[in-house]
Amino acid sequence: MEGRLEHPGEAAGSANDGPDQGPLLDLADRLLPRLEANLPLPVSEQIAAWQAYYDGCAPDLPSRLYTDYGQIEGGWRGIAESRIFPKLPELLPGMKLALANLHKVCPDVCHRATSALGLTQPPLVVAYVGLGNGAGWATTWHGRPAVLVGLENVADLGWQHTDALRGLLGHEIGHLLMMQVRGGIESLTEDPLLALYEEGFAQHCEHVVMGRESWHCSSQAGWIDWCAAHEAELARMYLNAMSDREEWRRFFGSWFDVEGWRQTGYFLGCRFAQRECRSCSLAQLASWPKGRIKESVRAFLNDLTDGPAP
Repeated sequence: MEGRLEHPGEAAGSANDGPDQGPLLDLADRLLPRLEANLPLPVSEQIAAWQAYYDGCAPDLPSRLYTDYGQIEGGWRGIAESRIFPKLPELLPGMKLALANLHKVCPDVCHRATSALGLTQPPLVVAYVGLGNGAGWATTWHGRPAVLVGLENVADLGWQHTDALRGLLGHEIGHLLMMQVRGGIESLTEDPLLALYEEGFAQHCEHVVMGRESWHCSSQAGWIDWCAAHEAELARMYLNAMSDREEWRRFFGSWFDVEGWRQTGYFLGCRFAQRECRSCSLAQLASWPKGRIKESVRAFLNDLTDGPAP
């Protein structure tokens, strides 16, 4: 889960990783004190220092983050100037704690997830400070399946503690399982039915890895109770929103909400995945063709509402 709608993407690695890289590649430890020292500077100078740092240690990472905002007015710099760097003073303590806790939980979560989900290659976790692109980002790093963890989003969502980080990693590694089964990076998030399937699958994988319903995305008190009580209403609203991309995207990511509640699409999608996994394996569900996915997700939503498709 991330600051915005999570989605797979391609990112290149840095010069200091390689085939023997362990479960965590830390691209933030030396940056965090620099960000803190630069707080008195104008935001433009803080951004320039951030750029210079990643140009030196992971030169392809910034361009990938910039591209993610290609269709947004003001682009990446507008996001950096308005949403990210002005909040660093309040986010830095959470970012430091998140990084320390990532070092604690990564080996265990990656081992458990590899076994529980049947991954053919252990994932790499890359910790970095980005531009609000997402708390978690399933991708590849030098050809290795990887989860990029944006510490600024993690801190903003209050997910810096070990339980939330474990859940976040389990969720994103679920996306990696889908990538493995489907033969590579294939974002399904441009279609509302496919997006619900993809994110719900990953959320169900989180629960499998954690051994319980952990719901790391529940960043608001009472979230799970509200979602459960309004399941039919959420399904109806989602069906009605599917013709407008901006409307159905409100069900995903922490920059959007539905009646004040964030990330409710993950709840709906997970309930779908849980239902289907009563009769098929995770790998089987991950392999479904798009036509079957759309038909099944629409039927699931209609079952919840007891009404016809719009």
